Amino acid sequence: MGFRERMQMMKSVGARWWWSGVTVLGMGAAFGLVELARVESRAAPGLSIAQTGSNTFQLSLSNAVVGETYVVYRRQGLEPAYPWQFHLLGSPSQTVFTVEKGIEEISFFQTISGTNWDGDAAPNWEDANPLNPSVGRLTVTIDSPLNGSTVQ
Repeated sequence: MGFRERMQMMKSVGARWWWSGVTVLGMGAAFGLVELARVESRAAPGLSIAQTGSNTFQLSLSNAVVGETYVVYRRQGLEPAYPWQFHLLGSPSQTVFTVEKGIEEISFFQTISGTNWDGDAAPNWEDANPLNPSVGRLTVTIDSPLNGSTVQ
């Protein structure tokens, strides 16, 4: 066997090894995707809205986690001048919320899973800063007028 034939055979063997490697890598990647799909089989939550009366709407949360508590936030616009504001607190496993139109012509809604993001003792809607565990429950103390007094 001459040099040229040996080179041709080496190329052929190398090509077979390369294709075998690609096949094994492809199968491994496919297995990884199947495994990832199995782990991530839950679809992302979705929020839909339907008008149920002249000034009432129903928000429906799909693909919600059973037992989870969701909080509804509302804003008037998407500009920074209109931050998300707490609107409703759901109960565990609640996925349907009724909201009233209010005075705004346009409103945007979002739901957020969880009730205590920073892990302190205060739930988010009572927390002075829900993202900082060193800041706890927001309390307001009124010193004046005294209890039972009337302000004129």
